[in-house]
Amino acid sequence: MSGRERNCAFLNTGEGQFATISGLSGFDFPDDARALALMDWDADGRMDFWVSNRTAPRLRFMKNDLKGTGQWLQIGLEGRGLLDPYGARVEVTVTSGAKLISSLRAGEGFLGQSSRWLHFGLGEGAVKTVRVRWPDGSWEEFTGLEKNGRFLCREGEGKAVAVSVPERKIGKDKALVAQPGESSVFIAFPVALPLPVLHFQKPDGTAGRLLPGEGGPMLINLWDPTCQECESELLDWRKARSRFPKNLQIVAFMAGGGGLKEGAAFVSTHDLPFDWGLLAPESAQILAEIVQLNFSTLETIPAPTSLLVNGKGDLVALSIGILPGERLIEQLSTKLLQDVPNSERMKTVFGRGRWLAGDERWLDVLHIPLASMKYGRHEEAAAYVRRAYGHLSHHKDIDRLLVWIGDSYLKQGNATEGLKFFLNALGNGTRDPVVMNNVAWQLATHTDPKVRNGELALKWASTSIQEVGDKNATYLDTLAAAYAELGRFKEALQVIDRGLYFARKEGQKTLIPGLLKAQTLYKAGKPMR
Repeated sequence: MSGRERNCAFLNTGEGQFATISGLSGFDFPDDARALALMDWDADGRMDFWVSNRTAPRLRFMKNDLKGTGQWLQIGLEGRGLLDPYGARVEVTVTSGAKLISSLRAGEGFLGQSSRWLHFGLGEGAVKTVRVRWPDGSWEEFTGLEKNGRFLCREGEGKAVAVSVPERKIGKDKALVAQPGESSVFIAFPVALPLPVLHFQKPDGTAGRLLPGEGGPMLINLWDPTCQECESELLDWRKARSRFPKNLQIVAFMAGGGGLKEGAAFVSTHDLPFDWGLLAPESAQILAEIVQLNFSTLETIPAPTSLLVNGKGDLVALSIGILPGERLIEQLSTKLLQDVPNSERMKTVFGRGRWLAGDERWLDVLHIPLASMKYGRHEEAAAYVRRAYGHLSHHKDIDRLLVWIGDSYLKQGNATEGLKFFLNALGNGTRDPVVMNNVAWQLATHTDPKVRNGELALKWASTSIQEVGDKNATYLDTLAAAYAELGRFKEALQVIDRGLYFARKEGQKTLIPGLLKAQTLYKAGKPMR
């Protein structure tokens, strides 16, 4: 329950009791373990297993090397027209007279599923009979099974088929041993992630903007002129450049190690044929957030880091550390850069299967337009929302963002665009009273008559009141403004008086001056502007 409890292992003594062998077995890791999946990984008749953990290491493999474990039998089941007949039950009778029973299950424990090969420990006995009860309730006896082997039982055939398994051995894992020139990790994304406009300084010091994907696929490299690995990587790319796709743009952004002067000296010394510049801090922060949201264990982005972007401006892969030219060429030869649906991309990355949730659960990109808004670039935020709305529409706070963008457009004098974002927020069917109240206020009080719409203002102000109740002074202020916009000043005054009553009762002193101003206007037959 605490997440800091060591794993436990218990041994069946064969006498109706269990003995703890947690420490003796070496299984008492302090991991936050969640799921256990059993399988005979190397097909030697001894059950191995995988453990998944909530924290690192996310996955452990435990190989069974015990000696003298006895005879065994493994059975796979295949039903008519159904590859995995879940629920089928197998009974194996051993020459010693013991009856062993197992069933095929679709999932065991918490988010785990063991191998579909059913394992039977025979002890010193041999196989006498094997019977299968299929999911429809019918029984079938199978022949041809022997100890120490794997057999497939197909429904309706009666005779099992021996199955051979390729030999598996554990060797050195390149991912765990640093290799010269191959110290990177290359990660293909399960969904294509739309990137925003990136701001940077050009080599001549002027401001530049890069729209990822504009002009074709891109490889965006983040480097530091003081970093030896960055130097090795860029020199290797220069050597292999002629073998890259001709339409692949390579843009090298400095993200540390000094300013333009140091960058120019580095590029000139190494005769690098790539476009380059100094990435603006806000753009570097957005890229860092993209990496950290997908890989939460990274507190900072190491140099070098590379982002592979398709022709639509979507991030499709990420490389952390040195990415050798040969490995890059190998990855570029795959379907990574192709414009395929995310459902197909997920199958390419994870394998084929039926997904119980859509691709939106892999993507949280609301922070990208929010960052643009934070830096005062509402038009870039709006452009990103239009482009990535299919992903953003699933986020619970998308409507508030739409209102924020709309409000920014209005403040810049672009009433047409502002109103579009307001109405899009409401057209989503949102019941968020904050969104409805903000929209109603703009529709009731804006100085531009093209924006004002008293009927809509009253509709959304009334709806927001229904959500929060009629004792909220802020929402009553908006409702009164909507009545005033329609010329219904008697009702506006009744509502504003109610707002003043509750503002005083609740001690909301900051609201009272605005409410008194509104009261004065409505008594004079003037709407709020």
